[in-house]
Amino acid sequence: MATSIITAPSLYCRAKTWVLEPFKVSGTELPDNVLLLAKIVTFTFLATGQIKQLSSHFLPFFPIFDRIGSPAEFHWTLISVFLVAATALFFNRRVRLCCFVLSGVIVISLASSRLYFMNNRTFCACLLFLAGLSQRGEKPWLIRLQVVLLYFGAALNKLMEPDWRSGEFFAYWFGQLRQPELWAKITAVFPAASLARFFCWTTILVELSLMVGFIFPKTYSWAIWLGAAFHTALLFFVNSLFGMFYFAILATYLVFVDWPEAPVEVLYDGDCGFCDRTRQLFETLDLNHVFTWIPFQSTDRWHGVSEQQLREKVHLFSGDKVYSGFSAFKVLVLFNPLVYFCYIVILARQPNSLQYDRWLAPVVLAVFTPWLSPIGDAVYGWVARHRYMLGSRACARRNVA
Repeated sequence: MATSIITAPSLYCRAKTWVLEPFKVSGTELPDNVLLLAKIVTFTFLATGQIKQLSSHFLPFFPIFDRIGSPAEFHWTLISVFLVAATALFFNRRVRLCCFVLSGVIVISLASSRLYFMNNRTFCACLLFLAGLSQRGEKPWLIRLQVVLLYFGAALNKLMEPDWRSGEFFAYWFGQLRQPELWAKITAVFPAASLARFFCWTTILVELSLMVGFIFPKTYSWAIWLGAAFHTALLFFVNSLFGMFYFAILATYLVFVDWPEAPVEVLYDGDCGFCDRTRQLFETLDLNHVFTWIPFQSTDRWHGVSEQQLREKVHLFSGDKVYSGFSAFKVLVLFNPLVYFCYIVILARQPNSLQYDRWLAPVVLAVFTPWLSPIGDAVYGWVARHRYMLGSRACARRNVA
């Protein structure tokens, strides 16, 4: 009779796999970036406490909802179904079906209560539904079209409103409702009417630019940065996440990025202890095994990069693109799903007494701003030159030699 022995290390590996499974986005019927989008929207729904606000069929759009059980039963049924579908989604079980169910729960909640209806919730329901329609191996055109229509509709709606064209909307909304003290200080220097009109028309032009930018693949990169800067500026000055919209709209930008399918090679200095510990950290966080770290000393596939360059900076090779130093670091971060969930937790669950989200978001944006990269390159270069001082004995020995 054969006997099986489960060792402590194997139990640890199974437990680790189970714990980290919710943050994996590879190996399902959905494209990796679409599944990550769906998980971000769902996670945001949970992290911001939106799940507790699912409706109790009060003042429904359709009278039939008044005849479906008691308000409490209706409310807790929606919560239960959402939690079951969210759990299955995070553990990568029938992910397309889960997206449809999650979208359906939000749509039912919207239809069953006029008080629950909000544009950002409707947008999230649409994203989950369109994510369920996506398939691996195909471009997520439906979600991309949704983003284009969103910005087109937003700009057209403002253009049709006289209060937006005249600037009166901004003067009232920002100057009296949101930031009256700040508005008073600004308008003490600049004419209030002209300034309000400037911000209104700037918003309209930015939204029209985003609509155009997300139509053409060649302009995806600058459209992503412009959109992130625009919504982060709103967060900073208005001090509001606008429900789930800030996270949801930024998550949609993932579908405009070619998410790597095959392992991406990362060449690093294998003789450097500090570099090796950096590798260990990123490999631990790389739950989808996107990156393959290779000491350049153990391979002759240097992709045309010199030995001196490989010793000075880490190099990352994705398709025909080569990233080195700080640029490689940014790619390592941006293609790691765990980073996005941590960012949501930090911003969405902040203590009311701190309110640091409006300061942290611009800092994160600055790190990934292209024309601020020289600052990041300078910091990376300093660390690379002094890595032997950061507890790396191997580097220290080589530096002395």
